[in-house]
Amino acid sequence: MSPAKKIILLVTGLLVLAAGVFAYFRISKLKAPARDPLDAVPSSAFCVIGADNPHEAWNTLNHGNLVWDALSVTDWAHEVAATAAETDSLLTADPEAAALTRDQPCWISLNCTGADRFDYFISFSLSTASAGDDAIAFLQKHAKENTSAEKTWKQVKIFCFGNKNGQWCAATEQGIVMISGNEELIKSSIDQLEKGATLKNDKTFAQLMDTRENSATANVFVNYERFEVAVKRLSNESAYERVENIARFASWSELDLSFRPNAVLLNGYTSAPDSAAGFLSVMKGQTPQRIEAAGVLPASTQNFTSFGISNFGLVMDRYDAFLAKEGHSDERRDHLAQLKRNYGYSPADNIGAWLGNEMVQAEIPSPGGGMVTIALFSAANTAQARSSLSSLELKNDTSATQPTADSSGYVIRKTPVPEMLSATFGPMFSDLAESYYTIINQFVVFAPDENSLRSVIAANINGTTLERNRSYAVFVTNISSEASITVYVSPSRCENTLRE
Repeated sequence: MSPAKKIILLVTGLLVLAAGVFAYFRISKLKAPARDPLDAVPSSAFCVIGADNPHEAWNTLNHGNLVWDALSVTDWAHEVAATAAETDSLLTADPEAAALTRDQPCWISLNCTGADRFDYFISFSLSTASAGDDAIAFLQKHAKENTSAEKTWKQVKIFCFGNKNGQWCAATEQGIVMISGNEELIKSSIDQLEKGATLKNDKTFAQLMDTRENSATANVFVNYERFEVAVKRLSNESAYERVENIARFASWSELDLSFRPNAVLLNGYTSAPDSAAGFLSVMKGQTPQRIEAAGVLPASTQNFTSFGISNFGLVMDRYDAFLAKEGHSDERRDHLAQLKRNYGYSPADNIGAWLGNEMVQAEIPSPGGGMVTIALFSAANTAQARSSLSSLELKNDTSATQPTADSSGYVIRKTPVPEMLSATFGPMFSDLAESYYTIINQFVVFAPDENSLRSVIAANINGTTLERNRSYAVFVTNISSEASITVYVSPSRCENTLRE
């Protein structure tokens, strides 16, 4: 065989081999699964929502849920509903698009951007890693009157669609479709995919991922530190101090979303690692207790927070440790030492000696207008509670503030130690620096003035307590009767607070 024929045969063989290799990798790419769309979610998100079947989740929400129906009268919810309905019908009507997205998980995140903006980010996986071009073709086909522009970031094409009402952008990478109203979020997502720096690297988030219920309609994750920034952007400056407590509560929550005809339920787990300064860590080690304060609180209660306490000493130790991480433990110790010198008060010898299993902070309407903060502490022994508080009175000059008896026989006394509650349990009781107290059933009730206490007494005499309120009775059928922390809010009574 001549040298020329050998060269031709060699080249032909190499071409065949190259074609085979190319075909192999081409077919492999076509069959390769898409990457997890969670990897594309911006790690700066303050809220992340995932659904394994977004089409089914939307249908469940949009057909017969009274809560969503009520929300849909607001402009923002109406816009969300209209956009989602149009998108859902479009995907359902287009067989190719339906095939690309069928049974594929989807994630939606809410993100703070710029100095004062909020933006959404959507990511979902396709049936294969190579289906990205088909997805972009679908978006371009249905852009309608929207104009489109093509950009490139890290060799990934970003398509931006826009009209006079704004713009939104889309890109595909490794079988993930990314959509956002903010082009910069798309770019940061592409960077994440390249570097592998995803939410999965957050240890607490990863742990909560393992707790989620796969059968739930959707899974909702909230990061408290970033959520505080988001709420601040919606709040007046007068509410900033209250909003700042959000970041101090915990690290992450994972909530499994499910719907009933008249309810939206979110059940899950919240994490407050010991290494982080999270207030929730104060309640670690406490056995859940029965929620009984609703039997004393007025039906007009705007909101209350109940803490189930099984070990008072442990709560005090953990609260001190929490304040130490924030650099305020010495301040509290000095305050308590001052109360000990001036009034003979110490948490362990006084409140700790009679405290039962529930501590409550609540806001109720004031007889003089507005809202007032009250506190309720269950007593393991009401006689001991009365005796302990009376002994503090005897140590101090109370001649100017003799106890008064309500017409019903309840005795109202001035709290003998100013700032006793806030020094012991923190700023949630700062409005009760000067207060009055009485005993109702098994609870010692504190209020900033006598008239507010009388309104609580009247509610108990008249049988108009929260426990007997029909709406509350229906509500509590959806929650556990025992808890470490219970937060109740009545939105219809919170109009002014919500506006702020």
